[in-house]
Amino acid sequence: MRFFELAALGLVRACAVLWGLHISGAVVAQEPESSPPPRPDIRVTITPGAVSSFYPGRWGDLRLFVTNSTDEPVEVLATSYVEPESNLQFGHRVWVPANARRTTWHPIRVPSRSPENFDETFSNKGVNFVRTFLTREDNGQSTVLKQDFDQIQQELMLLAKDRERLVALIDDQPEGPPGRIAAQDFLSTMRNEMAQSTPPIIIADRLLPTSQAGIDSLDYLLIADNRIAHDAAGMDSVRSWMYGGGRLWVMLDRVEADVLDRLLGDDFACEVVDRVGLTEIEFETTQAGMPRPPDREFRELPVEHVRVLSHGFETPYTVNGWPAVLVRRCGEGQLVISTLAADGWLRPRVKGDPPPSTGTAHMTSFFPSAPLMNVATGFFQPRSDAAIPRTATEEHLRGFVGYSIPARSSVLGLLAAFTLALGVLGAWLARVGRLELLGVIGPAAGILVGGALVYAGHRQRSAAPATAALVQVVEPMAGGRSAHVTGMAGLFLLNDDLAEIQGTHDGWVMPDMSGLEQSARRLVWTDLGRWRWENLRATPSLRFADVTSSMPLEKPLTVRATFDAQGLKGTLALPDGLTPSDPIIAAVNGRMGVSIGSDGSWTSTAAQTLSPDQFLTAQVLDDEQNRRLQSLRSALPNEIEAWHGTPSLLFWTAPWDTGTQYSRTAPTSGSALVVAPIELTRPPAGTQIVVPSAWVPFREGIGPDGQAPSGLYDYRRRAWSDKSDPTSTWIRFQPPDMLQPYAIRSARVTLQVSGPVGKLELAGFRDGQLVPIQTWVDPIGTLTAEVSDPSVLPFDRYRGFFLRLAAGDPDRPELTRADPDSYEAVSYWRIESLALELRATVEEGGSDGLPVRPAP
Repeated sequence: MRFFELAALGLVRACAVLWGLHISGAVVAQEPESSPPPRPDIRVTITPGAVSSFYPGRWGDLRLFVTNSTDEPVEVLATSYVEPESNLQFGHRVWVPANARRTTWHPIRVPSRSPENFDETFSNKGVNFVRTFLTREDNGQSTVLKQDFDQIQQELMLLAKDRERLVALIDDQPEGPPGRIAAQDFLSTMRNEMAQSTPPIIIADRLLPTSQAGIDSLDYLLIADNRIAHDAAGMDSVRSWMYGGGRLWVMLDRVEADVLDRLLGDDFACEVVDRVGLTEIEFETTQAGMPRPPDREFRELPVEHVRVLSHGFETPYTVNGWPAVLVRRCGEGQLVISTLAADGWLRPRVKGDPPPSTGTAHMTSFFPSAPLMNVATGFFQPRSDAAIPRTATEEHLRGFVGYSIPARSSVLGLLAAFTLALGVLGAWLARVGRLELLGVIGPAAGILVGGALVYAGHRQRSAAPATAALVQVVEPMAGGRSAHVTGMAGLFLLNDDLAEIQGTHDGWVMPDMSGLEQSARRLVWTDLGRWRWENLRATPSLRFADVTSSMPLEKPLTVRATFDAQGLKGTLALPDGLTPSDPIIAAVNGRMGVSIGSDGSWTSTAAQTLSPDQFLTAQVLDDEQNRRLQSLRSALPNEIEAWHGTPSLLFWTAPWDTGTQYSRTAPTSGSALVVAPIELTRPPAGTQIVVPSAWVPFREGIGPDGQAPSGLYDYRRRAWSDKSDPTSTWIRFQPPDMLQPYAIRSARVTLQVSGPVGKLELAGFRDGQLVPIQTWVDPIGTLTAEVSDPSVLPFDRYRGFFLRLAAGDPDRPELTRADPDSYEAVSYWRIESLALELRATVEEGGSDGLPVRPAP
């Protein structure tokens, strides 16, 4: 009975459900069914690029995914702006075949932060909004492309932090090889110790951005895999970024040498001997004055070490006699190559190890070695500023833009004609007896002539021609097969003209937008790498623009040199159509004049060494040479410092053609400063050479008798201290390493002193005793001493040698010390400059190519 009751109840419920469905179906049938909106035939998706974070005031890129579902090819223009600068826009024209999908890049520039143009809510959080409009371009006609739900714009939120430097990692094994320290931990450990806690950006894209704009936001980049070796466009971007100021670290234990060979070209003078596993690690510094490395360390698992022979790199540390790290300046940037795996630089953190500068919240499981942190301190430095300061470049550009005054011959001719006419008129009036009329006619004629001169001057001043002037800095890359060009342009265009700025090479021109904030300006790229400014209206004033470009060279730009009995001689290979002028050498300890022949051969003798305040060799300077002088003085502020520490040949040429056009009507003028690193070749054994003082740097050091430095000379600032008491110190000189081994024949020391020094003594060291070389009493001005006995200049372990300076007269303290009972001030003396010219003989044991193989 219970069964039938349940069955009946179930039947009733089923009927109720069917009746409900019938009613609802009727209701639904009365309303039309809503279908999903149709998908657009051309779909565009925008995401952040390979570098997901941006830096205000620098370039970055977005990634465009364009899908064309139509049966015809289309051209899509994506135009973006970063709030709040809606009138400064950046676009990219993308061509997509029929029924195809394309992925490409879209460069944008994040505005610099300022209280006036950023909302406080977002600026503190480092958030920017990017808005993008999409149009279809067809025979000059633009049609808005609507996306899903009829959207006509897309909005993207970007991270843009201006208080922290950005670092990225290229690694296909972020967790690290099994049993090894990951590159990310290696990088984070260094960063935390440097008080830089921003986590690294992991670049996962197989292909890097094809333009240096895509990685311009980065300060540092670490490469730990080989993917870039098969990405030619990405390799060009990284190279241009590095030469433009980026700092690149390559882990050679994780990367094949082919990557560096393609990155540096002929500049990569390095040979991989083998790869070994080390269980005992002993660091040793190769540079005097560096902190002593710790004692030998042991590892349970072998640590990979790539043993290399190198040339043209600094080697701050070796491990077991082979380079552990190689360092090289590359233009405005730096390259560091570590040959020892991360396990050799780091060890597991143990109890008692101090936390990093960023605190325990950012602490990794590893503790860095002292050699690693010494290298990291030099690597994690801010990006370099412009090679020539902006103010100096602007002054240089102003000299190319302006008006001309009436010719001297025209003015003199007019005045001579006026004087002659006045004389003839006076003679005629005297003859006819009406000389008194000259008192009226003369002043009137003078006023007319003066008015004519004023009118001519005003007309010349008002007729200033349209001009596009350039001041460039050109630095060769990849063995001179390409060039990185930076600088500024000065544009003076007439009213109602358009500044038709466009280019064909990788790079950009960013004009000063002052006064143009109310008009929409747009920089548009194409798929072929071409770019063009649109609607950039000129104003009747001089407008400056920052210029950056990278370009291939049909003929390599190279400078090679060697030492001889007079100083240096070498060759210069320069692209066709360019003539060098005003050349100088900026070496590690001074500057030298250069004589260049028509065939590209050049010489620079010891007699051509320039004084600290001399930047050109010409005795009489024209207007352009005066402007060049001021630019060089700003670019080399330390008087005697090489170009970023790299000995280089500096010379001026006409502006280089980078494929950039500034105006159809305005002629282009200006100057280009070419900075070409000098590739030194070791002279053959037995050659007698002269090493000019510009190539012999020095610093205070612990002397052969154990005397510690006294602080008389600060090598970092290249400045001598003012002293009033007697002071002595040992000065260590270090000729170029590539000359080793060599035998000293003699040396010439030149000093300049000022103030009441009283007595100055120069001494060497032999058989454990000081050996006097020369003593001056009451010296003043320029002093010279010859060191004819090389035995008083013994070498230290780094093939440097010492001289001892003792200044001040302890027997005459009254020279500097005033009477205690008087109010007279203390007098100070100072060594103004010191230089050593070395004469030596090259010995057997070196190599014209790679250095001698170190002992294993």
